[in-house]
Amino acid sequence: MKEENGELLSPHKSLPPLEIAGQAAVVNESTGAITAYQAMLYGPLELRGQWKHLLLEYCKLDTLAMVMIYWHWQEKLKKK
Repeated sequence: MKEENGELLSPHKSLPPLEIAGQAAVVNESTGAITAYQAMLYGPLELRGQWKHLLLEYCKLDTLAMVMIYWHWQEKLKKK
């Protein structure tokens, strides 16, 4: 968890950028993930690994969010 100006940041907003081809790149939302996937498949070979890294970090966080939602509903349904 990260804070900025006393407020909690979205976990996706806390993902660190990575310099790719001289520019800071970050994948922290679904449209960015689609762009990163496209760059990983069709971009220059020497940059594909960097895009893959960013995309995997984003996907790990999304998967964790889905697991947490599953746990939440599993717990809620036990109480009924």
